[in-house]
Amino acid sequence: MKSFLILQFFLFSTNCFGQCQACYKKASTVPNKLFETARCNLKPRCQAAIGKVQKARVAVKNAAKKGNPKALFMMGHWSLYGHHGVEQNKVKAFHFFHKAALKELAQAEHETGMCYEFGYGVKVDFSKAEKWYRLANAHNDIRAKISLGRIKIKKLKNEK
Repeated sequence: MKSFLILQFFLFSTNCFGQCQACYKKASTVPNKLFETARCNLKPRCQAAIGKVQKARVAVKNAAKKGNPKALFMMGHWSLYGHHGVEQNKVKAFHFFHKAALKELAQAEHETGMCYEFGYGVKVDFSKAEKWYRLANAHNDIRAKISLGRIKIKKLKNEK
């Protein structure tokens, strides 16, 4: 986890060529090395990423096929918004988020709740959205508290 946090810090720096080199070195110590290296390759601010986006896409897709929750989550976002050459498909996005959520990834639990709340790839169901937001909240996802409040208001409006 420490290596992952260091990786994120370096990737969001403005002057990052040398830092990206350090990022790759740190990523090699992470258990999901392939996925973390792909994350390095996808950061547009990182000069080391030039020409490696396609390779990164393939690496993330392969990691998702192997069940890596972070890769599943990333594929969910790409599918939801149509990023990195992935066709926008909200049904697929939901399935990616749900698979990652079943592996207890807090961000994916929150996004699964969002899918149920707003009908992204599934029928709107505030009760299921609330369930997933509660799980995300239990795993310390900060956005979950806000989402739980929003769901509570929506449920109250529907009762009237």
